[in-house]
Order: sequence, then structure tokens, then C-alpha cells
Amino acid sequence: MSEPIITLQQLRRAAAEAAPTTAAQRKARSEAAHDGFQRELMGERAAALGRAGRKIDEALARLAMAEAAWDQGHGTWARYRAAWRDAYDARWEMEVLREAIGLTRHEPVYQQWPLPSPRPAPGE
Repeated sequence: MSEPIITLQQLRRAAAEAAPTTAAQRKARSEAAHDGFQRELMGERAAALGRAGRKIDEALARLAMAEAAWDQGHGTWARYRAAWRDAYDARWEMEVLREAIGLTRHEPVYQQWPLPSPRPAPGE
């Protein structure tokens, strides 16, 4: 048994019934689609900021371990310096991300993730 064939007239009628019939209905559908897009965009922004924050947290933890190792004589200045640079870069990436989404004040970043001044190399 084969499927019934839909005529062009039936197809046009179905499309007309599915399409908004008034400007207000078209506007409401457009606004609903826009609102959905905005919610998705905000979710993606929040997720990106969360990932950037976790990256800073991890870099600062590695820096703390490198500082402790260096203070105890188990680490090297190069390892400490690399960890400090990673933490600095992670925080800078957060600033760039915030700028990209329109957040231009970075004081909250500096308060949330303070970065110690870099230690000088031995002999400096």
C-alpha cells in the first residue's frame, strides 16, 4: 500500500495554516526566536567565563606549588617562572574574554584572582 500523494494545493494550504497570519503573530514568533537565541548566547558566555575561571584557578594552584617547591629548595626558578607566566596568561585570557563580551571593568578579576608579583631570578 502506498502513501497518499499530497497535492500542491494541499501543501500550500498546510503552509498557509502554519505560517503566521498577522504582523503581530510574525513579530511574536520573531521575538520568541530572538529570546531563545539570547538565552543560548548568555549560556555560552557563562560557560566560557566558567572555563576561563577554572583555568586561572588551576594555574594559580600550580604557581603555589612551584613557589612552595622553590622555597623548600626542591624547585627551580625556571619552573616557578613558567608557572607564574601561565597564571598571568590565564588571567589575561579572562580579561580578553570579558572584553569580547562587553565587560570592560576588570577589577573583579583582579580581586577574585590576585597574582603575586613575580620573584626575581636568583642573583638579581
